Amino acid sequence: MDEALKRKLDSLPASPGVYLMKDAAGRVFYVGKAVSLRDRVRQYFAEGTTDERAFVPLLGDLLADIDVVLTRTDKEAYLLENELIKKHRPKFNVRLRDDKNYLSLRLDLREEFPKIERVRRPKNDGARYFGPFVSGREAKLMYRLANRLLDLRVCSDNEFRHRSRPCVQGLMGNCLAPCVKPDEVRERYAEAAKRAVMFLSGKDEDLIAALKDAMAAYAEKLEFEAAASIRDTIEAMEAARERQTIVDPSIPDSDVFGVAFDGRSAAVCMLHFRAGRMSGKRCYSFDEVTQSVPEVIGAAVGQYYSDGAQIPGQIVVPEEPEAIDTLAEALSEKAGRAVRIAAPRRGARADLIEMAAQNADHHLKLVSDRDETLALIKRRFGLRRFPRVIECFDISHLGGTHTVASRVTFAGGLPDKERYRHYHIRTETAGDDVAAMHEVLSRRFGGSDSRLTTDDCRLTTHDSRLAASDSGPTSSPMPHASCLPDDAPDLLLMDGGRAQLNAAADVLDAAGLAGSVDLLAIAKGNRTHGDAIYLPGRKNPVLPGPRAKELHLLMRVRDEAHRFGREFQQRTREKHALESET
Repeated sequence: MDEALKRKLDSLPASPGVYLMKDAAGRVFYVGKAVSLRDRVRQYFAEGTTDERAFVPLLGDLLADIDVVLTRTDKEAYLLENELIKKHRPKFNVRLRDDKNYLSLRLDLREEFPKIERVRRPKNDGARYFGPFVSGREAKLMYRLANRLLDLRVCSDNEFRHRSRPCVQGLMGNCLAPCVKPDEVRERYAEAAKRAVMFLSGKDEDLIAALKDAMAAYAEKLEFEAAASIRDTIEAMEAARERQTIVDPSIPDSDVFGVAFDGRSAAVCMLHFRAGRMSGKRCYSFDEVTQSVPEVIGAAVGQYYSDGAQIPGQIVVPEEPEAIDTLAEALSEKAGRAVRIAAPRRGARADLIEMAAQNADHHLKLVSDRDETLALIKRRFGLRRFPRVIECFDISHLGGTHTVASRVTFAGGLPDKERYRHYHIRTETAGDDVAAMHEVLSRRFGGSDSRLTTDDCRLTTHDSRLAASDSGPTSSPMPHASCLPDDAPDLLLMDGGRAQLNAAADVLDAAGLAGSVDLLAIAKGNRTHGDAIYLPGRKNPVLPGPRAKELHLLMRVRDEAHRFGREFQQRTREKHALESET
């Protein structure tokens, strides 16, 4: 340890805060919180420390600097730790691998005529948020169902302000049409918005009871059309309820966490219970886990709810996380009401924990199967990096016109659609796929589409050591440029043959990334031998065989790039056709 770092450790204050451990390249590899920064950080370097986490024995080689952020309370330190983990994505923290932003539904009751919106990043703006939903399909289903049942508007605010007559939804009776008759429907619309909150919160029974009262009131006033509309809404909601499984009506609104371990990997699964029914499930996986169950649970709970997820009144966990009181206080403050964290040992809630643990175990096996296939890809094609993140590029055009490109990303063997991209080809390629590919890759790894800077690209010894520990034993150290962009893939897959592979190699070499990103190209084959895989520095392609698992995954990535590119090319062509007609 050099003298400057030693002086910094000696000067740490005995106050709460967050510390960030950095390597020689300035990258944060661990973020931690502490009630006393001085005592906590010094524990890492104390003789005879019992800390068994994987990175602690490596600190002598890894640690180059420590930054600290002082907070007023340990609760603030807890909240800040979660934000910094999401920002820096440190290697040795327990971090939710599934970082993409799921859809949530937003409804702002402060507006005169609010509408339900689909958003990916909830804000602290006073509106009500529901979700996030595990799949976009589920969020869209709830969005359509709520609007259809409750007749809320779906138009944009600009369209709403400038309408002079009802839209199609209003004419069909699917909207109360507040745009043209605000005074007439103001009271009914306010009631519908409150019912939407009840529906999206899972309070179906309360909502149905309120609807029945409203239906009776309309019938007494001889407004039979409005009463019949509410009757149809009740019937639709009851039909939807019958398709859901009743678990136990006595269970309060809860999120139940289960944990499973498999060697160095772990999975956490959350079961969401609302009004006695399981309303959803969400699972995450972790790599290189040496933390205990309480540490994993504390990290998972903190990161999940810091992303804007709806916080129930009760969170059920298999073991109490560290600083449980601080965690419960922080969640209560965020939710605006009391939130209880419980670790029951027996009874109905303990059975639900077991159910969540079984789901976590199943999820871990699925992840392990995908990781096994990725490991096959690494071994079969001699990759230097474990292909956790794969990017594939495809060029699409029609007879050399309207040339576009697509980029798809697979993370952990699954599509990561948040990182999909489209490109318009700026140069005149006239059907030259190789030239178009060269342009797109240059923009990705050396232009405006990349966060890469090639200044001061250098190799560090600890980079190679970290890479080897991440991907298992290797025959030779893997070079890793310190200027590699944060969003760079582990494997770059080209759709095409030797020409496309060479174009990609030229771009990476010009960007100073040769050897830092693995390269493969996949070309169409025949039914007997299957598709062909081209490797850098090898004349003949590899033919894994049509039944090879590793080939199937690469084909899936390539086919997804085809689909994404074709759809964009068709839209581009149609847009140009419309513009030429006008």
